[in-house]
Amino acid sequence: MWLDETQLAAAIQQSVTQQQPLVVLVEDPSNSTVSINLATTFDATTSAALVRLRLVLGSPACAQFASVFPFPQTLRHPSLHLVAQGARKALLQSPATNAAVAEFVRVNLGAESVVIANNEETQDNNNNNDDDEVPPLSNASSFVVVEQDEVLNPNAVYPPRGLTQPQSSVSTTVGTPTTTTTISLKFSHDSVVVKSKFEYTDTLATIRTFIKKSGFIADFDFVLPYPFKVLVQEELSGVTLQDLCLVPTGSLVVKKKPVVVKKPVKKVEPKVEQAPKAPVVYDTASLSLRLPTGEIIRQKFQATDTLTTVHEFVATHIQQPFELSQLYPTRVFGVSEESLSLKALELVPSGTLAVKLVGGAVSAYNNANQGILAMLWVWILSVLGIVGGLFGGGTQRAEATPQKEVTQTENGGEPSVAVSKNDKFGSVAEMRRKEEQDKKGKTESAYNGNSTAQDF
Repeated sequence: MWLDETQLAAAIQQSVTQQQPLVVLVEDPSNSTVSINLATTFDATTSAALVRLRLVLGSPACAQFASVFPFPQTLRHPSLHLVAQGARKALLQSPATNAAVAEFVRVNLGAESVVIANNEETQDNNNNNDDDEVPPLSNASSFVVVEQDEVLNPNAVYPPRGLTQPQSSVSTTVGTPTTTTTISLKFSHDSVVVKSKFEYTDTLATIRTFIKKSGFIADFDFVLPYPFKVLVQEELSGVTLQDLCLVPTGSLVVKKKPVVVKKPVKKVEPKVEQAPKAPVVYDTASLSLRLPTGEIIRQKFQATDTLTTVHEFVATHIQQPFELSQLYPTRVFGVSEESLSLKALELVPSGTLAVKLVGGAVSAYNNANQGILAMLWVWILSVLGIVGGLFGGGTQRAEATPQKEVTQTENGGEPSVAVSKNDKFGSVAEMRRKEEQDKKGKTESAYNGNSTAQDF
């Protein structure tokens, strides 16, 4: 069964713990049909206990694999890689066809070589097949071990870049000084531990480059677990691992930096003082003239025209005497303002004038004269009445005292009673007094000879 590249960590861990060879198939997405047939042929050809991993050319996982086990850039894909004990044992250089895969399996993965680590003859054959065309492994990452704290995480995002047996492959011959140190890198976000060997003279920049090549693109800091200390790259640019006491072994925690979202800073632009605007000059005045009939006439005049020009224009529509007044603010234009311009009267650029007739004043004067004549006539009649009373008092008294008149109909019917004007039309005070007396007469009643309207 072929494992996908997302299960890279699990495949490497299984190969290390169970000491099973790892067969890596690097396929080109543009030639996927050949890769599928290749996988089927491979499964049908071999019966060895293997860990099989499929990588896509150009993916991050394939880049991690290539950084530990480089292969020529001119290599045609799909290609097969056989890895065991932290080293590549065989590489299929020619294009992986069905026939080439069968030969590859027969030579390197026969039934007698299930565990390649215990078969020295097979290792020699594999070395002969390489023909010195496979580039050597890099010194900085030739020994990589995958560990996890408790539970294996098959979907780890940042897996190690190689595999080998847990034992160190560095020679410790007596008399030969050791110049490499084993650094354990623990990723704090997913509990993955990566062990790799570096030179004593390497710096933190070398380890940072190693982590970046593995696909860890986030920004991070190095932290010493004991004693606890955050290592700043800028301050330790020239400090070696030996100066940091990370030899012959050491541990570093890779801690991701929190993502800081910078708020955009508002750019304060200096205020530019604008030149004062020139005053607007109006040359015309649009006037709305409201006639007494309710009709509204709109007419444009020049700002230099006087109020007399407006009078002349209104006179063409009204033949009676009139005057002009402004609605708001309320004012009536007099004779002294006739010679002023519309601009001086603040009727530009627009205004509203009401046209009022002045004939009402003459009518009122005539009515007043008629009232005076009527008062004189009443006075004359009253004087004549007094004189008549002196000579015919009985007749006058008889006419003044009766409140009701009895008239006889012409056809001999019953007489009718007519109320006089003095009884019908009284003053307001007399009517109120009479109404109060009627109410008082109704409320004052007697019970057994006693009045009910008593004051207590």
